[in-house]
Amino acid sequence: MASKTDRRCLSCEGEMRSIVVMDKTEDSAGTPLQYRSPEDKLGFWTCRYASAGDLSAMMCVDCGLVQLYGKVGDKAG
Repeated sequence: MASKTDRRCLSCEGEMRSIVVMDKTEDSAGTPLQYRSPEDKLGFWTCRYASAGDLSAMMCVDCGLVQLYGKVGDKAG
């Protein structure tokens, strides 16, 4: 797999650079974006989703396409 430094845009083959996608809610400042399986349920004791993981984002410097990447095997929190 390509490293973050040499990923190319799927749309125009331009250079992709890491970006931070900001959530503007007050209680999530500094918290990374996350994903989960749609069928996952919130744990009763943990108050977390078992399948949750962090996301990273990259944007093409030429056309502005934004791509999200799930950190496979990385369990958040």
